Amino acid sequence: MGKTNVATRAWLGNFVSTATWKARLDAWLTAKGRGQHPFVSANHLAISRGLTHKESGLRMVVNIPAEALLAFVKDGEYGNVYAEPIIAGKKRTASAARIKVDALLGFGEKAPNYFYGAAAMGGTGVRFYGEYCMVLKPDRVADNTQIFDRNSFDLLFPPLVNAPDLTKIVSTLRGKWSSDAVDMLALRVLPPLEGAERLITLGTVSDAVLHDEDFLELHKYESFKLRDLEEIRETPEDQAIHTHIAEYLDEGGVPTLEEFVWVARRIRVAEALRRLGIRTRVVSSSGRGSRWD
Repeated sequence: MGKTNVATRAWLGNFVSTATWKARLDAWLTAKGRGQHPFVSANHLAISRGLTHKESGLRMVVNIPAEALLAFVKDGEYGNVYAEPIIAGKKRTASAARIKVDALLGFGEKAPNYFYGAAAMGGTGVRFYGEYCMVLKPDRVADNTQIFDRNSFDLLFPPLVNAPDLTKIVSTLRGKWSSDAVDMLALRVLPPLEGAERLITLGTVSDAVLHDEDFLELHKYESFKLRDLEEIRETPEDQAIHTHIAEYLDEGGVPTLEEFVWVARRIRVAEALRRLGIRTRVVSSSGRGSRWD
């Protein structure tokens, strides 16, 4: 076997495992006596407590742009691309990439019934998908909701797309929300800390759980409604830009058409959410809390 195939077999070994996520975490902790190291054990405990904290622990979040949020407010139920929503005056449909990923995940003909989200502790979600971060109430996400240990669109890019048995790899990257999320995320957060003799903060945990477009993905079966939202989060940067444009307009300035439309939509969103009594927050940090709560 050539060098390329040997290398491929080596990294495949990190993915192809029939062990539970708890067993994988335990194996990592046991190897080299890592779990006996005082800082590793203390950080493992802090991570577990932080992720399961009733008030500030893990949540499913879904990011959405302003126009789509206004459509959600109007309809009362969240729709994915299979519902062919009208966004920015154009009908959106499931892309070829989305359809392929849904097939790889095994959704089959039920793909329209699955709704993607991300796991988060704090912050404002995956901004790539929209500036508003919708946070679902914990009891609105079923315990058996499927989770995936990365952005599933990674399956379309090297090295995963070149794997000889991608279907098998996909099966090893899955888990369930209630039984696997904490172990899956601990296995993500702990290894980079190996050798660091310092206690982790919950802000660091929050950053590791969801960083840019790297996150633990949720595949919620069936949609959700406005009453299922715990809150909606915004970034301080968006709030600052909004304020700057509004003040510029009040002073007699002439914003660009794009700026004017952007602010007008945000005002409509704020009015709609206030009318419905949905809590909104400007989140200025990833999230902080006590390790010992």
